[in-house]
This record gives sequence, structure tokens and C-alpha cells, in this order.
Amino acid sequence: MTYFLSIFFYFILIRIHYILNVILQICLLNIFLGTNFLQFGYESIKLFRFGLNQPESKYFPRETFCDFYVREPLRGAEPLQRITVQCVLTVNLFNQVKIVIARN
Repeated sequence: MTYFLSIFFYFILIRIHYILNVILQICLLNIFLGTNFLQFGYESIKLFRFGLNQPESKYFPRETFCDFYVREPLRGAEPLQRITVQCVLTVNLFNQVKIVIARN
């Protein structure tokens, strides 16, 4: 019986550790981002409930500018040409949805 009580005690202790770890990570996220990140999920769900589009987030930009080089062999003197285009960051769209779901 003592063996099972000690296993149960360690189980509860580890669960408390998990909860404290989550609380600490949320607090650190608030400190590093410099805003009230606790309200981010609530605001996102509220917008979703009323059928509004979620505004552009400064933490998860949906679009940015990407620079890449293209080699054009027929161009002559300039073998690499730098091109700047607008890129959609689909990973940030998924990350934003995951955090909203996880927060609520």
C-alpha cells in the first residue's frame, strides 16, 4: 500500500510541476512580448464568434517581403539577379490558430 501511495504522490507532484511550468511560460511570454498576451486568445474567439476577420497580428505576420536570387544565364554580365516579392507565411497562420485554440 505504501508503494502505491508514493507513486500517487509523485504523480500529483509531477502534475503540479506541469501546471507551474505552464504558468511560468505564460508569464515569460507576457514579459518578452511586452503586451497582455493573456487576452489574445479571448479576443480571437470573440472576433470569430461575431464572424469578423481577425486583424493582422504583429506577433504572427501573414505577409512579408522575401528576397531571393535568380540565376539568368542569358543575361550576360549579371549572373545573379536579386528579386523582392511579397510572401505569404502560411506557417504563421497555423501557429496563430493553434495558440488561439490552446489558450481557450
